[in-house]
Amino acid sequence: QKYSQITVRCIIIVVLMIACIVLAVVGSNAYSICRDTNRKKAERNKEENIRKIEAFIEDEDFMALNSFFESTDLAFYDASEEYARYYPVQMVARQYTGVYGYIMSIYENPENIEWSLDNLSQELTYFYKYMDDREMYYFRDVDPVYYEDTFEAMDTHIKQLFMTYLGFTKEEADGLRELSEAKRMVLLEEKFENAE
Repeated sequence: QKYSQITVRCIIIVVLMIACIVLAVVGSNAYSICRDTNRKKAERNKEENIRKIEAFIEDEDFMALNSFFESTDLAFYDASEEYARYYPVQMVARQYTGVYGYIMSIYENPENIEWSLDNLSQELTYFYKYMDDREMYYFRDVDPVYYEDTFEAMDTHIKQLFMTYLGFTKEEADGLRELSEAKRMVLLEEKFENAE
């Protein structure tokens, strides 16, 4: 009976060691397993996904477009050419969503204005940088026909948001893209000092 207790304990230890090894191997490969699964799912649903992306772009519903990109977890950087052409739009849509969120935060919660203004200024800088820096990796081999009009529509929406919710004039909103982040921040601060 003493030997059987030792044998049982040894078997349990061996089983636990094997389980730990299996978990370590699976854990180290989890990212690539998920990535492969997502890639196969994206390829299987390619036509439907592209139809949805095109519909969001056509409707100029960039918030929904960004949500779709995030919810489907499409990996454009290693996807087929049909998906890869939307990678620049995905990157800029993410920044568009951030800018929209901070504008709404300022409009709805003016008590957090200092924090929101700083974040809005940074997010707007990224928005324009992601649109304008054509040396960025996500523009590689993508025909501008797939993003130029969409970028201009996003920029127009951002200007409208600044005019509607933050009281900017058309001239001020049109000039945002050309300003440095520091000058943009000064303009935002001046705008809200005058509003108080």
